[in-house]
Amino acid sequence: MTETSRVSTPKLILGLAVIAAGVLFTLDNLGLADADDFFIYWPVVLILVGTAQLFGGGRQQTVWGWILILAGVWFLLYNVGIVDLEPWIFFWPLILVLIGINLIMGALRRSVPTDTDSVVTGFAFWSGIERQFATSDFRGGDLTAIMGGCDIDLRQAKIQGDPPTLHVFAFWGGIDIRVPEEWHVDWRVLPLMAGASDETIAPASEQAPTLVVRGMAIMGGVAVKN
Repeated sequence: MTETSRVSTPKLILGLAVIAAGVLFTLDNLGLADADDFFIYWPVVLILVGTAQLFGGGRQQTVWGWILILAGVWFLLYNVGIVDLEPWIFFWPLILVLIGINLIMGALRRSVPTDTDSVVTGFAFWSGIERQFATSDFRGGDLTAIMGGCDIDLRQAKIQGDPPTLHVFAFWGGIDIRVPEEWHVDWRVLPLMAGASDETIAPASEQAPTLVVRGMAIMGGVAVKN
């Protein structure tokens, strides 16, 4: 099987930014530079990450790319004294509005099978959900964690037909998914100030069953592992 590598530009930008911050702090501690003179320009990182998201190819990536660019420009103008309005006064309510719109649009668009033995659904709000599935025909589902957590074990499940889609949304919460070693994961989760990671080891077979994980994590975390 031929493997191809793909560079994650947003991660690359954030990695370089962390290295630059470490160098700056070191120079500041040695008395060779004043870190405060440079850190007012930190919103440039948001602008660069947002620009990279525009080329992600998906509608969600494009929307959040423009949001990051707008936020970065506003924070930068505020830091250098061009505008006086505190950015957080505007952006926190806007973030809540966008989260609400995303939830509503996702609920209207998603098509989840009604066979409860073959799908997983969970809504954790200030609570935790733990579930194990051993179905012979897993067909996806929908998981939402808001200030709560979902722990889903699919290691005994099987996929028979087309790749099922598991929709996920985490806001100040966490979703952990465990899948069989023979499954391939098609990872389509967008993180915003959050952690989202596909920690699975890809199976050797090109005919391996595929699970599509699609959704968003905002100030929370989504992880899948085998």
